Amino acid sequence: MKIDENVVEKNTILEKNDPYGFSLKFMNKMSEIGQVIERRNEYMTDGPNHRSVVEFDVVDVIDEFSRIQISVLMESYQKRLTVGVIGHFALDIEDSGFMSSVLSEFYLENIYPAIRKISIDKLKLAEKVLENALN
Repeated sequence: MKIDENVVEKNTILEKNDPYGFSLKFMNKMSEIGQVIERRNEYMTDGPNHRSVVEFDVVDVIDEFSRIQISVLMESYQKRLTVGVIGHFALDIEDSGFMSSVLSEFYLENIYPAIRKISIDKLKLAEKVLENALN
């Protein structure tokens, strides 16, 4: 059984003197929330034009079956920085066989509601960290 629920979605445009440096500092700040997995880190220059793309995921494992993940895409051209953030809660339980289906049922009825609430609270806290860092 798989559940994937988007909890936070934020898109913003900022003006920064050094958008690439800001992106790297932001990625470092996000490591306080969970494990950072860098997907893309590119800096391109063509004379006076500067572009960058920094893409990463922040993963926080809640238990054996559930985790929260924040996906961040930061693209810049000159001093303009576009930031896209999606935070979601994911649950993945293998429910093949009798014991696995009993465990799945127990988990969904008794543990899942508490884990979901913890995950949503953590994502809301992460959203506040994001807003503070982006402003």
